Amino acid sequence: MLALGLAALVALGFLASRPLALGAAMGFVLGAALALGGAMWVGRVMTTRPSAVLMAQVQVFGIKLACLLGCALVVRIAPSLVAGVDWRAALIGFATAVASLSPLACGDALRVDRRPQWAQAS
Repeated sequence: MLALGLAALVALGFLASRPLALGAAMGFVLGAALALGGAMWVGRVMTTRPSAVLMAQVQVFGIKLACLLGCALVVRIAPSLVAGVDWRAALIGFATAVASLSPLACGDALRVDRRPQWAQAS
């Protein structure tokens, strides 16, 4: 929530330039969705196959890179699809969300007791 508030303040600061504000907001929302979805995936893999957690983290990182490239290409090459969005602000918003939310979400996933019910102490 703190990162979303920070992104909203940055977008408000860009309000004089509408494309910058839209780009920052769009990039942050996409990055936050990927960061939190990736953390949920890693948490699920942690409960089902703990030995594959590193592989899941690498997969999530690859998905984030692919989405970053896709976002940059769509906003840069096909501006008619996303009219009025600055591609550089979108990439900065995306990177901000991923860099700030991924460690927090991963830390939260590690903090939760993921042992089966029968193995947990009462």
